[in-house]
Amino acid sequence: VLESPVLGRIEIPRSAIKPAAPPKPGVFGTSFLEGWDKSLSAGVTGSSGKSKDTNINADLQLKRETELNRMNYVARYFLARSDGTTTDNQFDTRYLHDFLIPEHSFFPFLSPFYRYDAEQEWNHRFGVDGGLGYQFIKSDSWDLIGRLGTGVAQTLQGQSRTEWNGVASLQLVWNM
Repeated sequence: VLESPVLGRIEIPRSAIKPAAPPKPGVFGTSFLEGWDKSLSAGVTGSSGKSKDTNINADLQLKRETELNRMNYVARYFLARSDGTTTDNQFDTRYLHDFLIPEHSFFPFLSPFYRYDAEQEWNHRFGVDGGLGYQFIKSDSWDLIGRLGTGVAQTLQGQSRTEWNGVASLQLVWNM
């Protein structure tokens, strides 16, 4: 029974009341990417005056953590134009996979990546980083993760070359 000052008394039979179907956690109501945290953002800016400038960017992030794995995928695109000339055109994508060991703070990680940058002499760069990570803090509010390792990258376009590099990172996440 509902009572409303505008509609008066409304009686609905109990048999006609059904619980709402729970939302499907996948993309567009499917099971695709079920269990992943998903974020998509995009933006366009522009100005017109002495020059005409346009910027376009897009960002996709996917995250998932289980007892044995922590996975994070990021893809970003940025395009900038000024007076009809492209001044920046970049695409980056990286997948970070931490292979978690229950009851331990240390874990191995692997992170393949690809980068396109039209303004660099190489245009295309791909590779993989890997090494050992350590979970310093893990709570409902804070995560502090360190990673140390090595990586290799291959650049293409013009003179192709292979580069070895070191990896050192400190990641702080605050869940407000």
